[in-house]
Amino acid sequence: MELIGVTPRGLKFLYKTRRDPKIDKYLTGNPPLSYEDHMVFMASNSHRFRILVDKYSYVGYGQITEREDGHCEVGFVVATEYQNMGYGKRLIDLIVTEAEIKYKTLGLYVKKNNEWAIRICKRIGFKECRLINNDEWYMEKEVGI
Repeated sequence: MELIGVTPRGLKFLYKTRRDPKIDKYLTGNPPLSYEDHMVFMASNSHRFRILVDKYSYVGYGQITEREDGHCEVGFVVATEYQNMGYGKRLIDLIVTEAEIKYKTLGLYVKKNNEWAIRICKRIGFKECRLINNDEWYMEKEVGI
């Protein structure tokens, strides 16, 4: 398993995954309305995304978004057909490991009803900081570079 940058195949995978109704309910941001919207967004944001590949299969994606205050926000999604196979844990470990090299504080948003993601994030050192609109947790991890 490895993380790769966004490729043409990866652009299609990201769009399909972000539009999946089983995943959409856990996303803290809005999915693209159309493929054209997705391509406009990715034109200036693809550098933030990494795709988890296992052999030849694209199984999930993560993102690392730099903030002006020296912190960063991370996120991760596993495609529906690869959930409950250990990919989520591996994906968040790889994304956090990459982000920890450069940033002192990592943050992420998790839907309150996504108990699995909250449990995994706590297990690797994230703490619930604040509840937003009674719908999602903002969690942080101090790593100190």
